[in-house]
Amino acid sequence: MDQGSTPLNQVGVDPGSGRTGLLAAERRTPRRPIGVSSRDYLGSMLFTVPYLLFFFAFLLFPLIFAFWISLREWYTVGGDQGFVGLRHYDSLLFRWDLSVTQQFWASIRNVLIYVVISVPLLVVFSLVLALLLANAPWQSFFRALYYAPAVLSVAVAMTVWLWMFNNGGVINSYIHQTIPWLLEQPWAWMSIVIATLWWTPGFNMVILLAGVLDVPHDYHEAAMLDGANGLQRIWYITIPLLRPVLAFVTITQMIASFGLFGQPFILMHNDLPSVQPVALEMYNEAFAGDQNLSIAAAMSFILGVILITLSVINLKFFQATET
Repeated sequence: MDQGSTPLNQVGVDPGSGRTGLLAAERRTPRRPIGVSSRDYLGSMLFTVPYLLFFFAFLLFPLIFAFWISLREWYTVGGDQGFVGLRHYDSLLFRWDLSVTQQFWASIRNVLIYVVISVPLLVVFSLVLALLLANAPWQSFFRALYYAPAVLSVAVAMTVWLWMFNNGGVINSYIHQTIPWLLEQPWAWMSIVIATLWWTPGFNMVILLAGVLDVPHDYHEAAMLDGANGLQRIWYITIPLLRPVLAFVTITQMIASFGLFGQPFILMHNDLPSVQPVALEMYNEAFAGDQNLSIAAAMSFILGVILITLSVINLKFFQATET
């Protein structure tokens, strides 16, 4: 063996396996203490403590407490009157002769009408705005312009439209007609949808615009070489690639539409039963009339089950169209 050579056992030749490596050097490499990764993990978890505190205090605990209230006879003024089990759920689901059950399902029907009308319009309108802004000049200015109404509270936005829809308001004065926008159907639903269509598309537009800008430009260039026009590229390239974003926007908009409250409360002053949504029915049940918190809590959990079911159906639909 040459004097400058290194013995095989120091180099790390394993005659049995044929593997080579600096085994001696590996033996000298200090191992990482086992507790370091655990401490790092614990340190990372500490950053979630503020969120967890808010989650437990303002979401999980109220949810559990609301379910507990729905199992009891609990009034806003009289307080807890005792445990009744699932009686409120039985009344709302199976006792159709009760006025509270009839009013609850009438409000579900009302909000379903609003959802069927408003959600497609809001999603399509937001998508059109996103497609127009994707390649438009002064994009930042118009994005801020269309998003601006979304930062307004429902009280401010609906007060503006109340001033416009009143009998002597701006719209009737401009068209020289006396249309009962806030008093009769179908004008009442039209006024709510128009006001919402002006107020809320900004958020959806921003989400969809991000999805449109994320579509690879190479796809459009290849389609242009094949002779596809702009509408064909949107229909066959942009929209299929936007399915996950469209699913998110549709589900979030559907949930928000089921929470309809401020528009009819401010525009109709809670005086038109044909547009009374389920959120307003729960509010009236808990804080007006008998002030029965337990029946209102039961209504909220039934509505939650309906929303979860519809959300799963939407997800299945978009997954099916994607394949």
